[in-house]
Order: sequence, then structure tokens, then C-alpha cells
Amino acid sequence: MLNIIKSEFYKHYMVSLKNALIGSLFFLIIHLFANVEFIRKHAEDFSFDVTNVFFNYFNDIKYNVPNVKVFVVDDKYLKAENLLNQYNEATYGYTFPRDKIAQFIQKLDQHIKIINEIPKVLFIDYDMTYATTNYNINLSNEDQQLINVLKQPRDYIIIFPKTNNQNFIENLEDPVIQDLIKNKKIIFSSVGLTISEDDINRRYHPFREFDNQKYINAPITIFNMFYQPLKIENLNNQNVIENRIIFKNYRNIKSNIFFNFYQSEWDNLNKYSANVPLNMIINEDFKDSIIFFGGTFAKDDIFKNNSLIGISDFNGIDIQANALMTLFYLEGTLKNINIILGVIIVFLTFFFVDLFIEVIFGRTNLKFNEYIKFFILLIFSGVILLIISNYILVEHNLWFNWIIPFIVFQVIEFTNIFKNKMYLKLFVIFCLIILLFILFF
Repeated sequence: MLNIIKSEFYKHYMVSLKNALIGSLFFLIIHLFANVEFIRKHAEDFSFDVTNVFFNYFNDIKYNVPNVKVFVVDDKYLKAENLLNQYNEATYGYTFPRDKIAQFIQKLDQHIKIINEIPKVLFIDYDMTYATTNYNINLSNEDQQLINVLKQPRDYIIIFPKTNNQNFIENLEDPVIQDLIKNKKIIFSSVGLTISEDDINRRYHPFREFDNQKYINAPITIFNMFYQPLKIENLNNQNVIENRIIFKNYRNIKSNIFFNFYQSEWDNLNKYSANVPLNMIINEDFKDSIIFFGGTFAKDDIFKNNSLIGISDFNGIDIQANALMTLFYLEGTLKNINIILGVIIVFLTFFFVDLFIEVIFGRTNLKFNEYIKFFILLIFSGVILLIISNYILVEHNLWFNWIIPFIVFQVIEFTNIFKNKMYLKLFVIFCLIILLFILFF
């Protein structure tokens, strides 16, 4: 028996070695050009979408990260605050009423004063580009109410979005506000998200530049309060790998006529209607917590995510929360696997999978149809590469693109089916036509 296995090994190992070398070469090329748009669109995104699904199904570990509480302006909140008309349309225009933001901050301040559990930061995900009247010349009563609340002393930081060169709070000629900004008690952060060509959101911009000043993304700003700070000079808006977001869905835990409560599949992330009584939340959950306040009602703030990853469409505030949880999980940005280690993994996987199948088929003398053999190889290699990719992501916080070696492996094996060289040439020509079609159309 051992002699038969040895015989099959020597019979097939050179072919398996050649296939492994070709596959490793293609992986090396793709790895080097991962940030090229074509590679991103047709190789990186698909493989990460599938890995995201695999990650969600097989990764239910609880992480030692701060609690993230997302309070949203949804239909329940708007009804409670009389901000919906008879047609269930918001009664305010583009700008969400600033006095409602002030009231939420006051509500939070009063509650944490009672329970003596202080959050770390409050992120208010509403645009503050302009005051609500007179092109920033004067403040409306709503604006002034918000400013008065912001000027009150508190032990946590407040973050506002920076979306434009202009920001009426940042540019306000008020010495108290300017002192709070100087002492980083009020911070302005960018909130840019990247939309791929298929209209799916998968990444964030780590920073944006306004008036020659760089503003770090809000999730990174918050992450830097808890971990070794990610320095802006080490961030790259064009990096396809580092700026990825791992998405997890919400589960509806409690819903009634007054408010909604959702538990994310990220263990420490919860979402509530903003009108929920804060005393219904465990007091200790507020200690060093991260509070988000923003809208989920506006239809123009919905980001499409229901692609291959099977995730529901999210609002902007949900995207930001998932980006933050991704940073916490990875303890920073996602890094690509070391190129040498990646090539070794691809080479060994190709070589042993190909050789194993060939030896088993030869040893058992099974007369399988070549197409059945190809199908077995396809399933076997795909599962192994996906498991390896997920293991590397979970255990080492690194990204290993499994789809490219998988596709290359199958193309190589499929060409081996054709004994007639004419068929092989036709197959290669067909593949080139498909490739050109993808490239230019």
C-alpha cells in the first residue's frame, strides 16, 4: 500500500508543483496591485464580502471593548416629539432641530449625574455646517439653546461632524466655545464613507482635509481615546484593505408603540430610539461608554449594504458604529498579510490539495469523470482557502485574499481537463474575451 502511494506521489507531484507555482505567482501579482480599482472591484470586494458572512456565522466571541450606545431619531422618537405630520413625514426641513439635540444632551447629563457613571464621549451625527438662520450671521433660538448647553461643564467629550470648510460651532466667536475646542472637550471629526461602483458601502475615509487641515474620521477619533492612537500620517484614504468595515446586523430585542431597542451581533453595541427612558439601561453600561446620537429616519442617509454579505441597508450612524467596532476588534486598521507568508500559504495549499486529490484518485483506481474530479477540487480548495482566510482574520487580525488563488487554481485544473490542444486554445481565448469584457464594459 505504501509503495502504491509513493508511486502515485512521484507520478503527480511535478504537475502539482507546477500548478502551485503558477497560482502563487498570480497571488503575488494581485497582492502587489490590491489598491488598483479593477483588482478592488473584481477580487478584493467579493472575497471580503464572503469572508464577512463566514466571520459573522462562526465568530461569536465577546470582546473586551467599551459599550457603544446608539440613540437614533427614528419614527418612534419623531412621533413622541411631535415632529411627524399626518402623512408620517418629518415637519422640519434639511436641518434637524438643534433644540432637540440640546435636549438630548441635557437628558444624558441629568441621568449620568444621578447614576454617577460617566461616558467617555458623545458623537452627535448631525451636520453643523450652518446656523439655521441668516447664513451664520445670527443664531436662531434653537442654535443658541444648543450653544448654551454645550457651554455647560461636563466630564465627557462631544464630537461633531466636519463636512465642510464652514462649521458654525467651530467658527463661532464665543470665548467659552473656543476654549472648549482648544482643550479638546469639543472635537470636530470627518465622517466620510466610500461607496464602491456597485453602490455598496464597504469602507470609510480615515480623514478629510478642509482649509489645509486634516480631520480624522470620527470612529478613529474615538478609537484613539482607548488604544494606541492611529497617527494621521500613517493613514491612507486610498487603501483598500486598511479602511474596510466588518458589518454585523442588529436583532430587534424589544419594540412597542413608544420606542425600539436593538442588540447588534457585535456584543457591546446596542441601538435605541432616542426617546427611550435612560433608566431602563443598566447603569454600569454608561461607564466609559461611547454614545452616538443621530438619525435613521431620513431616506437620503441610507447606505446600500445588502450585497453578497447579506447585511441589511444601514443609515450613516450605523455605518459609523460598525466602523468603530471593526477598529476595536482589530485593535486598529486591517493589515494585509505579509506577502511572503501569503505566497507560502497559497503554494502549500495548491500543492497539497492538488496532490492529495490526484493520489487518492490514483490509489483507489476510481474512474471518475474529469468534470466530477474538477468539481471535488473546486469545493475542497475553496473551503480550505476560506477557512484559512477566516482563521487569519480572527486569530491574527490580518487579511488574506482567498478568492484569487481559488480562481487561478480552478482555471489551471480546468485547462487540464482538455487533452486536445485545440480545445485548450479555444478555452484560453474565451477567458481572454471575458476578461476584456469585464475590463472595458
